[in-house]
Amino acid sequence: MLIQINIKKMKITGLLAFMICICCCCRSISQTNTFAADQFTFEYPKGWSVVENQTYLDVVNNNRSKDQAKELVTINQVQSNGMSLEKCFEIHVSKWYDDQHQGKSIETGSTIIDNRNAKWMQYQFGHEHSITSLTFLIYNNNEFYLIRGLCLTSDFSNFKSEFEKISKSFKIK
Repeated sequence: MLIQINIKKMKITGLLAFMICICCCCRSISQTNTFAADQFTFEYPKGWSVVENQTYLDVVNNNRSKDQAKELVTINQVQSNGMSLEKCFEIHVSKWYDDQHQGKSIETGSTIIDNRNAKWMQYQFGHEHSITSLTFLIYNNNEFYLIRGLCLTSDFSNFKSEFEKISKSFKIK
């Protein structure tokens, strides 16, 4: 009798664990959308939208009211003109530092996105450094993909992981 009860408990426990696993998987799948272009794909959160411009894409957080600043991820291709990843990144860092940065420290590093070498930089700019950017540069066959997440500095800790998820989901076809 005791063995029979334990077997029933194990079956119920196993069934509950399976149902929880299915619910979690469905929840995580339903929380993202996928955008597919001719050259690449990426995932972005529900409630955000993709706006296609002539030379770049904007991925915009639509979960904010009209009078609030919206978070934004911009994706565009940059020709390499024979430059290495390191040289192109150096140019982008110096450009942003000179044009926008105005003395706030820049953090930089290396990572892998879609099994490709990539560089990243995080910096603040604008009036009183009110905007923070997390930018990734990915090299692929004589071109680069530049993925830049932007938001108010006061909101950056809330959106850094979203910017990273979008960037890390980026796949070149």
